[in-house]
Amino acid sequence: MRLKRKILLSMVLLLCLGFFSFATNTSANTTGGWLLDEDNLITTDEDGYFVYTLSEEDIDENGEIIIDGNLLADYMADMMSARMNYTIHVPVKIVNNTGYKITYKDYEFDTVNRIEASTPFIPDMRSATLENSSGYGWGQAWDDPFQALVDNKIYDKTLGAIGFDGLPIRSMVAPVRCINPAVISLYGKSSASTITLIEMNNLEEKIKEQNMFKNSKGETITLEADSSRTYAQFLKSYYGVSSFDELSATEKTNILGYGKSGSVGGAAGQSRISNYKGNNASSDDNYIPASALTDGSLEYFQTWGMATVFKGNSDFASVDYPYAPTYFILESDPEVLEMGYEYLYDRCMRITFDNVQYPMSVSGAESYESSAIGMKKYIDKTDTSNAAIEQAFMKDTWIEDGESITIDTLDVGMDLPNAWHGFRYIDFGFSITVKTDKEKEPIVEPEPEPKPDPEPKPEPKPDPEPKPTPKPDPIPEPEPTPEEPSTPVVPDTNPSKLPEVEKQVNLSTKPNSSLPLGDQSNSIQYSLLFISSAFGLYIIMRRMKNQKQ
Repeated sequence: MRLKRKILLSMVLLLCLGFFSFATNTSANTTGGWLLDEDNLITTDEDGYFVYTLSEEDIDENGEIIIDGNLLADYMADMMSARMNYTIHVPVKIVNNTGYKITYKDYEFDTVNRIEASTPFIPDMRSATLENSSGYGWGQAWDDPFQALVDNKIYDKTLGAIGFDGLPIRSMVAPVRCINPAVISLYGKSSASTITLIEMNNLEEKIKEQNMFKNSKGETITLEADSSRTYAQFLKSYYGVSSFDELSATEKTNILGYGKSGSVGGAAGQSRISNYKGNNASSDDNYIPASALTDGSLEYFQTWGMATVFKGNSDFASVDYPYAPTYFILESDPEVLEMGYEYLYDRCMRITFDNVQYPMSVSGAESYESSAIGMKKYIDKTDTSNAAIEQAFMKDTWIEDGESITIDTLDVGMDLPNAWHGFRYIDFGFSITVKTDKEKEPIVEPEPEPKPDPEPKPEPKPDPEPKPTPKPDPIPEPEPTPEEPSTPVVPDTNPSKLPEVEKQVNLSTKPNSSLPLGDQSNSIQYSLLFISSAFGLYIIMRRMKNQKQ
């Protein structure tokens, strides 16, 4: 029994050693050098730093390393959205394990990270319906964000407008159309809560009619009927400008649904539409009737809007009233989309790499001093944003191998107007480039292949033989006698005298060496494991035999 235990223990030990050898040659997946937790999510070390480790394998042919900051940008965007109007501190540590010295070189910020632009959205109002998912009814222009954000990277439809970054504006980052002071004045109302879904659904047609209303200065103006008038043109008329560039930050904020300071009568804007045809909470005025979804009266909303699925109650059945507040309508005017998109990155999303000289502020987007902390400042690489990053990454300072760059001055934050309060998202990414003192490997130019010898010139054809001068008729020789027949000439067929034929080698008969290295190494490891086990059994059987003797 004891001998059997020894045999079993030896077998287990050999198997463990074999598999340990296999395991130590299998590396775990990492993402961009960032420290990750067991769920592959970015995390901090015991000192609270987000750690990015540089290795020699990261060095490119130019002796540089590009630090991919997109994973950290994802975390920052999520925190900015979850903790609106808060300053979020993000300490970062860059660890140099390259075997060389490193120093800061450059950086890039952009507007695209996990939400990629896909195909343009082309509305089809006649076939528009609300698709129910995740407790909401989504119009044609909307993607269900709860499903779209399951993966870290999604592809989002675009809305026919080009942003300041030269890229199509994605629907998930675009603003919603707000009930703003201009809309409130157009309908002659006193507050945003009194504007109905029917009125917002019909707004595109309403602005084309002849209308009299008060402008942003409180003056009564009249717009004549114009079938080509756009929503953007209506807004410019309300503010008395020819371009959105002439608007103040406060006026842009009012269009995007904030609407307190500087608006007529102090009317506050909002993005949500709180009723269908009235604001009587005790009646069916708040709910969308099923008939309105089939009679064509809500085609615009069914294309650009979204609603809450109504589950019914003791007073109303969900089959008769499928949807309930809150309602949202996605912005569709290209000029308003472009103005709002730039405003989002310029004034709402904020980041500072130097919170000493440029401290984070989360005050109202219409009033704060953007200086170096607006995200767009880093995208545009202004002098102030350049100086902030160069200070943080210690430009012109060489960091020895084994040492680190610690950044304790990085803060982010966000303040949004109401246009981004209806299932809206933000997106951005960045990278940092460092250079090393690794010498570039000399580029070995391949030797030029020898040029083939020029074909020899053909030998000149000999001159045609001159016609022989006529000779006198030869004297005829006597006929051979039958005993002496003439001998025929037989060609020489000796193989040794035939011209050589060059042998052709079929290269396709070479052994196939395209097996992946991983497969070959696994085969070797398993072979070694088998040999080790067999050798162990041989030793044990020899011991058993000696004990019996």
